[in-house]
Amino acid sequence: MAIDRRLKLYKVLIQHFEDFTGKYPMTGLSTIFKKILDAGINSIPNDKEALNMLDFILFNGDYASVIQNLLNLRFSELPSAVKPQYKYKNGIKVAFWTKAGKVYDKVFSLLNLDGEKRGYFSDEEGNKVELIKL
Repeated sequence: MAIDRRLKLYKVLIQHFEDFTGKYPMTGLSTIFKKILDAGINSIPNDKEALNMLDFILFNGDYASVIQNLLNLRFSELPSAVKPQYKYKNGIKVAFWTKAGKVYDKVFSLLNLDGEKRGYFSDEEGNKVELIKL
């Protein structure tokens, strides 16, 4: 079932990028689009919470707003229903995405443009964390 969900998200992602690069060819997004095509379904992460975030973004709005949100939204700007959060001491913090030893705070980092790197949710130092639901 997870492969079906990933495939569905991949198809929608491709359609949004195709629509955007067709309408605005000189934006430089064609390079990202090509990397997504080359990586195939492996460009979509396996993590359930990461899939929830991509699902929320890819199915909310027209292709232009979807691409803008995908490229620019930070995890902290997501609605609480899909925001990655973890328990820290006596409080709650927003999680980051770590892959290949680098820590990211944007939703776009969830995509595996090389098709190989796998990531995980972490604290700001790259230590793996367990997400909580509020």
